[in-house]
Amino acid sequence: MRDNNNINSVNVFCFDVSIIIPVEYHRGQAIECIRGWAQEQDYPANQYQIILCAPNTLETEMEVDIRALLRPWDRLEKCAFNHDMSLVAAAAHSAESKILLFTESHCIPKNNAISSMLATVTEHPEWSGFSCQTSPITHNLLSEIESDIYVKHIRQALESTGWQKVVDQCFLVRRDAYFEAGGFRPSFGHFAEWLLAAEMHRLGKVIGIYSPIVISHYYTGDLQDLQGFTLDFARGQIKYLAEHQTEPTITYFPEIPELQEYCQRSNKDYRAVAWAKTIALLTTLIYFLRSIKNGQSHASMLVVLGDWFESVLKAFSLKSLKIWISYKVFLQKKRLKLALHNKDKSLAKIEFIAWFAKLASLARLQYLLDNPLLLGSAVRNRNFPVSGELNFQITAQNNSSTEWLGAFDSEENAEGESFFWSKPTTSVWLPLYEGHYRITIEWDKVRPLPSFELFNVNFNGISVAKNAISLNTTTLVIEVISEAKSWHQLIWSVAPLSAAMDKRLLGLPIKSIHWCLPNMLPDRDGALNYVT
Repeated sequence: MRDNNNINSVNVFCFDVSIIIPVEYHRGQAIECIRGWAQEQDYPANQYQIILCAPNTLETEMEVDIRALLRPWDRLEKCAFNHDMSLVAAAAHSAESKILLFTESHCIPKNNAISSMLATVTEHPEWSGFSCQTSPITHNLLSEIESDIYVKHIRQALESTGWQKVVDQCFLVRRDAYFEAGGFRPSFGHFAEWLLAAEMHRLGKVIGIYSPIVISHYYTGDLQDLQGFTLDFARGQIKYLAEHQTEPTITYFPEIPELQEYCQRSNKDYRAVAWAKTIALLTTLIYFLRSIKNGQSHASMLVVLGDWFESVLKAFSLKSLKIWISYKVFLQKKRLKLALHNKDKSLAKIEFIAWFAKLASLARLQYLLDNPLLLGSAVRNRNFPVSGELNFQITAQNNSSTEWLGAFDSEENAEGESFFWSKPTTSVWLPLYEGHYRITIEWDKVRPLPSFELFNVNFNGISVAKNAISLNTTTLVIEVISEAKSWHQLIWSVAPLSAAMDKRLLGLPIKSIHWCLPNMLPDRDGALNYVT
């Protein structure tokens, strides 16, 4: 029998598992959660340890109730942190076992949770750890929607062959693997969960999936709680991507548009786009009036005006833009509340996802405003990327090879053809040498473009003459002159397009952009030859 009352050294691993639970966002479930672990397990009581980590602000009455449930060898550690990640990261260092089990204080265990999970550890010595699927506990419509979205996302992540397999609702891990991967890094908030998953995968640590349901997860169903979590995660994500570019794990995470644009674009860039949209606005209004008269369905004029107004704010200042995005978050939240009030679950789910996206954008923008040195370092000051090439092509697969404002990143497909959507007004920077160039923009036939839907084309701040433009339904050819080896800005505006079940304001489904000297054409073998 272990003498569990005299354990003082964390270097002596006296327990089979240490269960680490932050007592912060407990959602009123803390007592039931702790009772489930401390008093209702079928595993031998003296062979596992519970470490509760709580902020110094823990209510006295709750602390008394908690301590009444703990065994002599369990611990309630209070510290000056008020975030789950900070609390569990501190507690992990003092755990007295070689197996760590991270869970949350709003997660309720079944009485066989420990015994069944530790049996799996024995069955899979090749695993460094595993995450558990949970059953949802819901109590209102919002919690049902929250559960539907998160459970689907978690299940897809766990069952995929990828790396995103750390879920802190219930995550069991071998102590040495956890610390080798750096553990949870509190400075990145709840994004630390994804970061640990990526680092463990990079190090070759195998994270398994525990399929039996032995944990129930209580979904908050509270807009304020969900808002706090979303803002925290988004801040942590952009902080890592902005400040840790040299870490190898950075490659696991896609670029986010706010960091990609605001840190790489100058005010001059935004002013050029805003001016192009302003020029196109009157034509757009006339186009809309004609479309309405003809009974055609197109994007909402209010959406177009909102997009134009946002571009003006970007050109003016990011602080002004933040006010606008905050207003959009407010309106989106009202739409979500209305859908919930009307008990329209399908609509509420759509509004929830849209609200989530706007909150994330707001959090990232605030981070950039708090770190102004990151802003406006235009990438076109870097070395010229196309050394000696006079013939170059951007495709849907390699569109990151140049610089954009007004293009959606994700690649899409229609009838086997790959493309990416631009916005109605799009700006692209092309690396050109001196010379007379022919630029060809080709897009997918899902959006044929008649001539009256092309509003303007601008090259380096000057409108391109009509006789230098050739358009058919899926191809635009532009003749321009580059007077110096440099980045050159090409902007075009087309009529906005709306699509069913897609809230984006769409422009052209771009397949490729190709530029070359017009007196250089490919022969049958694809080689360039001068034409005389």
